[in-house]
Amino acid sequence: MEIVEAKQTDLESFFDYLKSQLLDNASDDSPLFLPIAKQHCQVSEQLRAKFQDGFRFEFGQLGWRKLWLAKDINGLICGHIAYSIYLQKTLNTVPKLR
Repeated sequence: MEIVEAKQTDLESFFDYLKSQLLDNASDDSPLFLPIAKQHCQVSEQLRAKFQDGFRFEFGQLGWRKLWLAKDINGLICGHIAYSIYLQKTLNTVPKLR
């Protein structure tokens, strides 16, 4: 297994993987493992756009998003880590790395 920074060419496979994960999150008998209401457990066009658009932005810009993928020896996605910028609403500034 290896952890790799996602490329735009990984996104369709990532969305398939995420769809499966979200369906598990929405199953009737399972506890939530994502902070998403069951009725919103889907890969919406809005969610797809956030990941696709994230490649256009530099760190610190609103819209920035990074995605790392855990891939098995066959290159199949078996986990992920996603980061996005958080806008501090009270200060209206973007946090800076130190």
